[in-house]
Amino acid sequence: ANAAAAEATQNAAAAASAAQQAAAAQAAAEQTNAAQAAAARASANAPTDPLRANPALAAAIAAYNINDVAGNAARVGQSATQAIPRVGAVNATTPTRGIGTSAT
Repeated sequence: ANAAAAEATQNAAAAASAAQQAAAAQAAAEQTNAAQAAAARASANAPTDPLRANPALAAAIAAYNINDVAGNAARVGQSATQAIPRVGAVNATTPTRGIGTSAT
């Protein structure tokens, strides 16, 4: 009788453990389903416009467009007006010393 009672106790403990594992598996499955449902809602609500989906890209394009308003005319003006003027030696019409000759 004691052996049968011990076996029944062991079987009850195994059943309780199996029930706990089943409950944990059920909770994990519910969390997975909730995550999948949230992902489906997020993808359905996501904007299809790439500029709305990526604000950094929209800002970069806007900044480029602002800087490019004058187009090529602005670049011509930039190259014509240099920030650092050339020195006179560079603008000299004739060199003061030729290659291979020495000034005495």
